[in-house]
This record gives sequence, structure tokens and C-alpha cells, in this order.
Amino acid sequence: MLARIVGTGRYLPGRSIVAFESESPEDPAGRTGAIGRHFVPPCEGASDVAMVASRAALDAAGIGAHQLDCIVFGTQTSDYYSPASGCVLAAKLGLVGIPAFDVHSQCAGFLYALAIADHFVRLGTYARVLVVAAEVMSSYIEKSSGERDASMVFGDGAGAVIVVAEPNGRRGILATGLHSDGRFARSAMIEVPGSAGGPLTVEDIQNGRHLAVFDRKRLRVEGRRRLSESLREAFASCGLSVRDVAHFFFNAGSTPIATRICHRWGVPADRVHSDLAEHGNTRAASLPICLDEMVRRGRIAPEDIVVLASFGSGLTWAWAVIRW
Repeated sequence: MLARIVGTGRYLPGRSIVAFESESPEDPAGRTGAIGRHFVPPCEGASDVAMVASRAALDAAGIGAHQLDCIVFGTQTSDYYSPASGCVLAAKLGLVGIPAFDVHSQCAGFLYALAIADHFVRLGTYARVLVVAAEVMSSYIEKSSGERDASMVFGDGAGAVIVVAEPNGRRGILATGLHSDGRFARSAMIEVPGSAGGPLTVEDIQNGRHLAVFDRKRLRVEGRRRLSESLREAFASCGLSVRDVAHFFFNAGSTPIATRICHRWGVPADRVHSDLAEHGNTRAASLPICLDEMVRRGRIAPEDIVVLASFGSGLTWAWAVIRW
């Protein structure tokens, strides 16, 4: 038995922010080519954008929220320190009693959540699982000159898929792979608040310890290495070659690295997908947002082989192979 995606959805807040294009090769926004992002209005959280994307995915799947057995929510920008945004989302969907939990795996959060749902469905634990990834990055970035590069790249949004059992067919999630390397945890970090960093203080805010910081050189080196490994592992797990894959999807933050890898391997540009230019870096949400866009444009045909890969802080990286 396979687990199959039968509905996709996305939501991008209406507050669109256009970033200027930098001429400096040292500007990360110039390297990534980010030109547009969406920010939520004040007081909206990850569960709010996730709810809209989830309802779109449910509508596409032709099922009601009451038919869901489980919610797996990938996010690093939870509504609250506690409880989990998955529980908050379940309540907003009118659901009581089903398991709902968060997966905190940064840019790889969607694929980690998808892999969990895949195993739940294959084992017969749950029949219909909502996998959603949502980020409200605007609450974690400083929009002043101090963090100008980050504020130009990150955006808010959500994407969702419905995963169900496919008992006899050959279409569905063929394989997934999850990895991490905590030795480089400080390469991309928000230090406080946390049990190790302590509660947030005025001094922390003044020193910027509550904001995202990055070791961009380390991330580029590890990103090239881990994304290449992910693709090779994905191919080997399913007996595929580059020619067999109709579509490659990468999380927004990996776009520059992934584009170079695919170009080196001879992958045509129209088979490589990312939504960085349109929506900025929505981290865990970027893969399902881009996937839904391609589905609704009719770009993905039945039986197409689709490979998704992501890399991000943690360090975490992941991949999935799907026969659509």
C-alpha cells in the first residue's frame, strides 16, 4: 500500500512587499533574486495562514475536515511557545480528539511532516492525514538596516496537502529520506527565547539575540553537499535517473544552490521549481506552496515522477519521491 497526495492548497497573505534588487554581489537578496514577499497583518499567527491553506487542500481532495484522522504541522514560527500550533489549527477546523502536533525541522519541516504522514498511512494507523507547513517569518526578522538582508528575503505563507491510502495503485509517495547534523546548529539560529538561552529580556532584544542569524558560508558549503547527496539517495532508492524525473522542487532558501546542481546535471530549467522570486523564503511552507501552484496550473500530469528536496537550519535536509 502507498500513501498518496490527493489534494493541495496554499495561502499567501494579502500584504505584498516588493524588495528592491541589489546590485551588490555580496547582498544575499541579490544572490537569491528575491523580489516579492507576503506579510501577515498584525496579530495573525501560523495557524491562521495554515487554516486557509488547509481548507483549500481539503476542497481539492473533496473531503471535509471532519474526515481527517491526524494533523502534522511543520513550522518554526508557532503561534505560541506553548501549545503546539497543530492543536490550535485543529480547533479552528472544528476538530476535537484527533492527534495534532508540530514538527520543528525548519526548512525541511514539510518533508519531515510528509514522511511522518506517509508512514502513518502505510502502516494503517491513520487513513487521511493533513500535512501543513506554515511560517510567519515577519515576526522573527528585523526590518531595519541591521538585518536588511534577512528582511529582504523572508516572507509569510502556508501550504498543505491531504495524504490518503492508495491500497492497490502504483501512484503515491514512493520513498522519503530524512537527515540532520546538529554539529552546525549555530549556522542558522534564533538563540532566545529557549530553555538554553533563557527567557527573552530587554537586553536580548537590544543585542538582537531574538533574531535569526546565519553563517552563510557554512550554509552554502553544507547545502551543496547535502542537496547533492539527497538527490543521489532519492534516485538510488527508487532506481531512477535524472531523465526519469519530470519535476524537481526545492525549498526557497536552497534555490541558488539547487539551480546550479541541476544545471550541472543537465536538468532543463523548466523542470526545476521554486517560488523564491514570487514569495520570498517561506521556509517550511515554500515546498507545498510551490507544489500547489504547479498542480493548479496543470503542470503535473498523472504518473509524473516528482522529486522534492530541502535543506535548512539544524542542520536538516530531506527528500521525497512521488509518482503523481
